[in-house]
Amino acid sequence: MVVPLAVVAAIVLRVVIALAVGGDDSDDITAPVPAPSLSAPARPEPTAAAPSVTTAGPIGISDCVAVTPQGAPGAGAADIGGSGTVNGEANSSVSDFEARVTLNSVCSTTGKVTEYGDPPNQGSYYVLNVTVEVTRGDTSASPSDFYVQTPDGTRYDGSYVDVEPRLSASTVKAGQKVRGNVVIDAPPGHGLLNWEPLFAVSPAKFQL
Repeated sequence: MVVPLAVVAAIVLRVVIALAVGGDDSDDITAPVPAPSLSAPARPEPTAAAPSVTTAGPIGISDCVAVTPQGAPGAGAADIGGSGTVNGEANSSVSDFEARVTLNSVCSTTGKVTEYGDPPNQGSYYVLNVTVEVTRGDTSASPSDFYVQTPDGTRYDGSYVDVEPRLSASTVKAGQKVRGNVVIDAPPGHGLLNWEPLFAVSPAKFQL
């Protein structure tokens, strides 16, 4: 059977049209668009909190507040950080001496100053840091040589409460010096600190 030429031409035309319209399947494939990357904003590194400023005091006493004298020292008294000189009566060899005391620092607290101690009976503990040095003869350097005198004339003596390093020397000789802490239980407020070792003519005084 002979296919008419018109039929063959029609079939060829339809194939050409189909290819032109459909095209190659590979042309329809497009490259995938990459999804945008998402990243969390950078988080700042944590910084350590600045340490709070606290009042410096003897080791183990965190709430001891530095004493600030009210006004200038009175006549014959030194300020905190100052020094005073004491002379002995010189009636004998044991009373012939010259010594100097420096009040390095003073703080006060209404709480305990030792782990197993009691709160102050008079309302406040004064913790003194002092240096005693002898230039002639010899004398003692102990807590009992110190006392606070309030404006009404009442005297409050140094105690042997153990706040290290505690001042405790029965004899300090010429050319020697010792340094340590003294604790005095006295009412809060301002007064005079005195250092008056045995046989002293007059005490060294400091304004508190």
